[in-house]
Amino acid sequence: MKTYSKIEIEILEWAAARLITPNARPHTQLLKLVSEVGELCDAEAKDNDLDREDAVGDAMDRIALAYKQIELRKGYVTPDGTFVKEV
Repeated sequence: MKTYSKIEIEILEWAAARLITPNARPHTQLLKLVSEVGELCDAEAKDNDLDREDAVGDAMDRIALAYKQIELRKGYVTPDGTFVKEV
């Protein structure tokens, strides 16, 4: 079984080859994520494991870009689950 790190590298290479990484824009990535979450909900409603796995994988493709946006962010999460950014 591949490690998460290996899969992440392969995803980044795949995205770079298709110019996804340099051309990604937050609003289009958000729309794609929402679409994938919709697909995940549909797969869950139909109890379809294959489609469920596909939707989760597609939604996770953007994890490197998401981390790049938050890696230097400082703050904390309140007991109710709200993240409070430090300025």
